[in-house]
Amino acid sequence: KKAKFDCVVLDESHYIKDLQAKRTKMVYKFFKKIPHRLLLSGTPIKNRPIEFYSQLKFLRADLFSNKQNYALRYCDAKENAFKGWDYSGASNLEELNRKIANFYIRREKKSVLTDLPDKTVSIVELDLNVNEKSEYAKINKDLFKVLDEGWKQYGSQMQSMKVGGTQLSKMMELKQFCSHHKISRVIEYVREFLESSEDRKIIIFSQFIHTQRMLRDAFPGQTVSILGENSDIERQEAVEKFQGDPKARVFVGSTIAAGVGITLTAADTVCFADLMWSPSDHLQAEDRAYRIGQKSNVQVNYFIFKGTIEEMIWKTLSRKLGIIMKALDGKGQEKSMNEDVVRMVFKEILEDFKASRGKDD
Repeated sequence: KKAKFDCVVLDESHYIKDLQAKRTKMVYKFFKKIPHRLLLSGTPIKNRPIEFYSQLKFLRADLFSNKQNYALRYCDAKENAFKGWDYSGASNLEELNRKIANFYIRREKKSVLTDLPDKTVSIVELDLNVNEKSEYAKINKDLFKVLDEGWKQYGSQMQSMKVGGTQLSKMMELKQFCSHHKISRVIEYVREFLESSEDRKIIIFSQFIHTQRMLRDAFPGQTVSILGENSDIERQEAVEKFQGDPKARVFVGSTIAAGVGITLTAADTVCFADLMWSPSDHLQAEDRAYRIGQKSNVQVNYFIFKGTIEEMIWKTLSRKLGIIMKALDGKGQEKSMNEDVVRMVFKEILEDFKASRGKDD
């Protein structure tokens, strides 16, 4: 506090997106009066424009002094049924982009790293077998029971309510079911990949520890991993082995723990065994391979079960990404989405539930 600094560089500045977080409060307390402030982030907005506010206020409090005004103008803020405010939307993003243009610079990789090869993103559609469909239906039926109890109490107000508790737990159970039952398909794909070449390497991401461990153990002697339980030393050792050891051809990582801060350019293929709620989590993870030092074209594969919650999530992630890109560079497609991914998927599930109750309801 006594030191008199002239400049502060705040890397990964999206970590101060929450004004109430201890980290953000400390940053504001110690650094806000430093005359020269520089924020760096590859993902300044991970989900919705409200996350941008704290960073913008840190830089230019003269332009962004009031969170409510910002939310009303750029987050399509609305008062909900419970007398609270919903800031999860997006509005007037072209205006926001113009407003920040004189102190905000965004550079895409293709314009800076001109020698970087291409990246291709593909969806690998999978089918549940008969038994899996039956098991999935049972979990979905349990979710509908939960929704039925809520509908009796709140009716149509459920569409504007925050998703949480048992509802979110059941949605996560559906996601986890898809991830676990996908393991054998992903293993088969990786095995064929390894057999097709003697030296190519592959990365597999998952958010679920059971899936991570099963994939890690499927290729003994060829796999290195970074899971949530690994220390910083273990992380670095895993990266060095994957990058330098020809025998280490498979990298298995937690989408969160291994999705940032490391370089895995020895691989030219990235696979996702399941989906996160945030598009930026996927983009960050993809870029472990697609970055400086990559010499080959990068193939990214998303394995998705047709007719499941995963299809709903993928569709919503794609729409969400359009909103984020428009807020950041003004070039995104003009799309309207006033809810976060969880809420959007929940609303689709709710529509299926209402249809299952019959036309009278």
